Parts: sequence; C-alpha cells; structure tokens
Amino acid sequence: IVLNGPLYHLCDRNERLQVLREAGRILTTGGRLLAFTIGRFAGLQYAISSGRIFEQGYFDMVVHEVATGVRRNQSTLLTFDTAYFHTQSEIEVEMQEAGFSSISSFGVLGPAGNLPDLESVIDDADKRSRLLAVAELMEPYPMLGAKMMTIGIKE
Repeated sequence: IVLNGPLYHLCDRNERLQVLREAGRILTTGGRLLAFTIGRFAGLQYAISSGRIFEQGYFDMVVHEVATGVRRNQSTLLTFDTAYFHTQSEIEVEMQEAGFSSISSFGVLGPAGNLPDLESVIDDADKRSRLLAVAELMEPYPMLGAKMMTIGIKE
C-alpha cells in the first residue's frame, strides 16, 4: 500500500494511527506499507530558499511548525492551510504502534527541489550527475529533505 498524502493532512496523532492501522488491516502478513510524510523542516527550508523567511507571518508559521509539527496557515500565504510535518522518529514510532515491523525511512525529496533553475540544471548532464550524487549522500538522512518515505512490513 502507498500512502502519499493522508498522513500529512492529519494533525491529530490518533487519526494518523487510525489510517496506519487501516492500511495494516487490509494488508496480508508480510505486506509492505510505503508511507510518505513531509519532514519537520520542509517549511523552513522552503522559507529560506524562497526568501519568505523575511516575511513575519511566514516566519511565525514556520517557528510554530518546527516546534510542534503542526502547520496552521492563518494568512493568505500560498501553502498548506493545515498540515502535519513529521520527524523521522515520530513516523517510525507511529508505524510501530500500528503494528508494522522492519521500519526504515528514506529521503525522497531533498533541498535541490528548491533550486530556482532546477529544470536547466537537470538538462545539464554534469550538473544532473552531481545532484544525483547529492541525493545519494542525503538518502540515509531523511530529515535533510522535504519529504520522507517510511517503509514498514505487516507482522
């Protein structure tokens, strides 16, 4: 099962656990769950790379989400209105509590996605190769990127 979305739209931990348990209910023993989450520092990374860190409202929102994981967009900012940003340990514990084992997390969206000229970088073979090398370096450290994939096996 691939969960790409529901976990970061649920700020309530019990609701996230309910989704994970439901995924476990429909999987057969040994089945795999791929759960995608947004990393705790994704908003901060975007705010820095975009220059939005200097907007007081955006900065206040980022301070709150880094401290709590909860994004509450109380303004007209073009971003999630409400979301939950996980730490690696949080999603791994939630998956364990939902009955999954052999849990591992990987980075799937790193800060290179914030490059202003990403399209031209990708078109350049040497630069693309460098970005892939950076992605490989960062993969074991999912909190360095904006999005994580956590894999668990149903017991």
